[in-house]
Amino acid sequence: MKQMKFFLATLAILISVSFTSCISNGDNNTKYTQLAIAKCTDYFPPTFVLASGQKLIVNDATLSDLSTGVFYAFYFQFDTAEQSPTASSINVTLYGGSTPTAISAKNEEQPAPLEDTDVQPANAPIHTLNGYASGLGQVNPAMYSDDYIIVPVVYWIKSETDETKMKEELAKHTFEMTYKKSEMKNGELVLTLNHIIDDGEVTEGKEVTRDKYTYTYKVYEIRNVINDFKIETGSAPTKVTIKAETNSNKNSLEGATTQKASLDYPVSKN
Repeated sequence: MKQMKFFLATLAILISVSFTSCISNGDNNTKYTQLAIAKCTDYFPPTFVLASGQKLIVNDATLSDLSTGVFYAFYFQFDTAEQSPTASSINVTLYGGSTPTAISAKNEEQPAPLEDTDVQPANAPIHTLNGYASGLGQVNPAMYSDDYIIVPVVYWIKSETDETKMKEELAKHTFEMTYKKSEMKNGELVLTLNHIIDDGEVTEGKEVTRDKYTYTYKVYEIRNVINDFKIETGSAPTKVTIKAETNSNKNSLEGATTQKASLDYPVSKN
């Protein structure tokens, strides 16, 4: 749980600056360990780029299944006695058995337009979009760049002790982002995050109980949405707002509230 709390709490820091915090490494305080939310730009050697533009080159020849252009999350470590934290490129090692986990939103989850009369497709709430989640800490979406948004998603699941069943449960959850052109006004781009659970056909009386929550990260590309906004309004947005139906008490849209997170746009002006 401590690791998950650190994972969430450091997101906003890591996407805006390079190295501002570390996990304690005892007396050897030149060893820095951090979380990376980064885009893969090469797989030989494995190279990732942070929001700051800083490159992380991972010393691990076993990373053979990476894809360039995809975002990954992983913990890394390096020695500040050997390399400057402000260098444009740093050689790092993976920390504590960490392996890069792909976090780019799937094609069907990427922002898609809805007609004005369409109902949002969410059939379940998320736990938290923007605020405090017990046991995890502060949760906040953030801009990686003018083209990408990182969204930490806390959501309800059915906990399984069997690893295969747990993977099957997680695979039932998707997080589709939608928008309506009629809502493009006053410099604000509004994006809706929809939590969709696919349980297939559920027999009455055998509904799935989801009373535990977990988290994931999703990186959404908004380049095409920004272009739509420019066509509709004549200029780029000055603010991007993400909204979602949230319920921190149970996995039900009944009693859910709309939670929002607003981010300044573009990032380059900040």
